[in-house]
Amino acid sequence: RYKVLLGTIVVFAVVVVGVTVPDQLVSRAQTIQTYEEDWSAMQRIQAWGVNWNVAKDSFTGAGFQMVYMGSDRWLSYANFLGEWPNEARTAHSNYFQILGHHGFLGLALYVMLLVALFASLLRMSFAAARSKETVWISEYAWALMVGLIGYAVAGAFLDLAYFTLFYAFIALTIVLRREYFLSRASIAEKARQTARENAGYIVGDATARLSHTQVRRV
Repeated sequence: RYKVLLGTIVVFAVVVVGVTVPDQLVSRAQTIQTYEEDWSAMQRIQAWGVNWNVAKDSFTGAGFQMVYMGSDRWLSYANFLGEWPNEARTAHSNYFQILGHHGFLGLALYVMLLVALFASLLRMSFAAARSKETVWISEYAWALMVGLIGYAVAGAFLDLAYFTLFYAFIALTIVLRREYFLSRASIAEKARQTARENAGYIVGDATARLSHTQVRRV
């Protein structure tokens, strides 16, 4: 109902932020062009490389022991060493975290789960919007989908693979699907009941007219 209003607010917010953004934040964003001089960025790239190499070494990854891997072994998978203190650190990414822990197979399953969840919410949001009885399901599906996009984007640079919010999204999507199918079944049953009542009324009216005609003939 308020998509145009929300879109206008978002555009206005982007314009205001673009004009009033602090110089410190602008300077930070400009380091993207010189990421090789930024230790934070290079440490992430180093950690991603470690998890990639672990998955290449073992198709199913190192398992949860990756969390307790010593610095010497962890650094043996690194593509390079930096000027910073070189030691074992987290993956700094959902996808590389899953890759290091569970290998390419685990990453494929994780990405498939994300895509399937998003596709299910997208289909449900459009399907449920067609009926007044299920429009609330459509609105909840849109909200979950926006949250899922935020999780997937933020997860590219943070360790959130085992964050409970993601699994809450899965549970809520399952509940919404159940409510949608139950509501659709209820709507279909009401339609059949109405059709039966209308059919009964028509048959009853026709029978009454036929009886009246026969009486008149007698």
